[in-house]
Amino acid sequence: MLTHETRPTVAKNKYNVVPFERDVSYYFQKGNQYFFKNDWHKALLYFKKAIEIEPEEPLNHYNLGCLLSKMGNLEEANHTFELILEKLDSSYWECYFLLAINYGLMEEFEIAQSYLKEYLHNSPDGEMVREAEELLWAMAEDNALEMDEQIEDILFKENKEGILEDLVKLNNEEFLEKHNENVFLMPVLKKILYQSNDYVKEDVLDIFGDMHNQAAADVLKEFVRNPWVKDRHKQLALLKIKNMGYIDLCQLYLKGRVQQVDLEIYPLSAPFWEEKWQKVLNCTIRTMRQSEVYHESFFEDAQAMWIDFINQKYPEMPSIKKIETWAAGLEYSLVKFHLLDVTQKEIAEKYGISSASVSSKFKAITEALKINRKSCRHMLAHLLKANKGN
Repeated sequence: MLTHETRPTVAKNKYNVVPFERDVSYYFQKGNQYFFKNDWHKALLYFKKAIEIEPEEPLNHYNLGCLLSKMGNLEEANHTFELILEKLDSSYWECYFLLAINYGLMEEFEIAQSYLKEYLHNSPDGEMVREAEELLWAMAEDNALEMDEQIEDILFKENKEGILEDLVKLNNEEFLEKHNENVFLMPVLKKILYQSNDYVKEDVLDIFGDMHNQAAADVLKEFVRNPWVKDRHKQLALLKIKNMGYIDLCQLYLKGRVQQVDLEIYPLSAPFWEEKWQKVLNCTIRTMRQSEVYHESFFEDAQAMWIDFINQKYPEMPSIKKIETWAAGLEYSLVKFHLLDVTQKEIAEKYGISSASVSSKFKAITEALKINRKSCRHMLAHLLKANKGN
């Protein structure tokens, strides 16, 4: 984010008392501090107060737009960026790039593409040029792979209802046996993979992983290269590809660019992904979604922690007898790492288990991942960032 210069302000009243009036830089700095503490709702209040004081300053609106994007309020963020470009300062070219990202997340790909082009046209030497070029390239490649789109749409409509119903009520083996002769299965599953909610996406990824054929592997390889796919779904897809035995180079869109990864040495050390491991992760994310404490990136962090834990412990993974106890331990590990204001007792109540159970699984995870040490460094990083804003 951009920064304000501190401009202290004082004003005298009729009694010659000199009160201290907080200027816009105070609200900006407080907003920044809460932002880096992941307390985005408080940060939002301070950034909005800065706008009240200086409504014509584009910087205030830009910071608000960035925060709204992080919070997942994409439409409101887009209105903010468009306001800056149209009425306040048309040279805030970074807004074009951020608009492209947000519209891409909203699956408005044509609009996203136009904003990427606008950014490259106006800011050929900008900081996000390489990322913008990579996104345009990936989108062009995806469009080229959308062959026979109209036919697939027809097949999708005709087969979607039955396949979705079977995904819910049948296990993977039963599902694949029933649809073994269904020539429409692959294109329909591919459509469902991109168009359904997170839970269905994970079911479909499981199905593709159990197919053990080149066509399924190709779908998963295309999936991890898509810039709009969430990181945790890419990680799960990579596990499926690796478990299918396709140990070769794979293109992955990660951290703003397309990267080549070698699955043979990629840090997914477990040779297969057990169903109970996925159940723990699903239980954690499902329960976390019932709370307003977490934003989207926390779900990806929970998955990363769990995969890291399995990789650290495998092949001597502890026994998983009750899914809820490990899920609660994973959530509490995330809470402690991010220094969030959630207690062990609150988590135990959510999962219907004892605090002692949470504590034991938390201890197992944190010892394997050295989370206590990492959380200390995490806190120091927050403090350093906050001090830089003062």
